[in-house]
Amino acid sequence: MESLGNPGLEIADRVLVMYAGRKVEEAPVEILFRRPLHPYTQGLLASTPMPLLETAGRLGRLREIQGVVPSLIDLGEACPFSDRCPKVIARCRQARPERSAPDAASEVFCFGA
Repeated sequence: MESLGNPGLEIADRVLVMYAGRKVEEAPVEILFRRPLHPYTQGLLASTPMPLLETAGRLGRLREIQGVVPSLIDLGEACPFSDRCPKVIARCRQARPERSAPDAASEVFCFGA
């Protein structure tokens, strides 16, 4: 398997991303790292330290996902990430997104992806 500089490529073929105990995205490692679809996955990858930038003295502050993680006791009917999502739309606050498959190898649970 060809490495893209992502440590995940040496460990697994697929990645499953979960938020609040629910699957939000699943894809082959190479696809997920190149083109994350769910806003939570995008936020996770954006908050990852970049060692090459650090050695160049350009790291600065890590990005964070704004907001507070919801209580897992009562998630309600809305998307559990809706209060923290930078791409939230009204529908996200009314229902949980169902599975969509943007290609044969990936799936995402997001109205806006």
